[in-house]
Amino acid sequence: MLPFEDYSVFLVTGSSQSGKSSWVQKLCRHSKEMFNTGVDKILFFYKQYENDFVSLQRDLDNISFSPNLPTEDQLADSLKDSKHGLVIIDDALQDIATNPICQELATRLAHHLKTSVVFCTQSGQLPGKFGPFIARNVHQAIIMRSANQSYYLRNLGVQLGQYKELKEIYNDICRGGAYNYICISMHPLRDSQYRYSTSVFPGETTVVYKTQDQA
Repeated sequence: MLPFEDYSVFLVTGSSQSGKSSWVQKLCRHSKEMFNTGVDKILFFYKQYENDFVSLQRDLDNISFSPNLPTEDQLADSLKDSKHGLVIIDDALQDIATNPICQELATRLAHHLKTSVVFCTQSGQLPGKFGPFIARNVHQAIIMRSANQSYYLRNLGVQLGQYKELKEIYNDICRGGAYNYICISMHPLRDSQYRYSTSVFPGETTVVYKTQDQA
């Protein structure tokens, strides 16, 4: 298991049926273990209701669902007694393009409200005037095995100065089959030797990939 840093901003991206919804639901179920400070409240905002939400609601007593994005005041009120919240915005590309609350969550409110934020999208290329601001503040990029992610992967690799290595790692992970993913941690507190990994949840055998300059 490889825990995440508190108050992280996540981008979970992949095409339809690539496994990103299952990944987010795993994060919800293990949210008390997957961070240095366990999550005590989960706010899940969705565009399309899914049957899996029923079991999440049944199994987790700290989760609530809403089809409508909140205002800043509503978020602050919902999280006022929380030591570590988790805000999930599912199917988020349209919201990222048009709703300023998404940018505020990524750039300011995550730390201010003591919450981690998950944007779940079909593309890593974030649209609209808010997209670039959000992209620059992503701490944890989860890229599912998906043919449409090559451009995002290349952009990340160039930014990190490790595109060749990143592509090789991603391809190696993808050879493992459907629903596989790479976790790329860009959090400033993360040791760079743990930047690239997969199978990060409890009960799984976490695999960490080191690049040549980390060997």
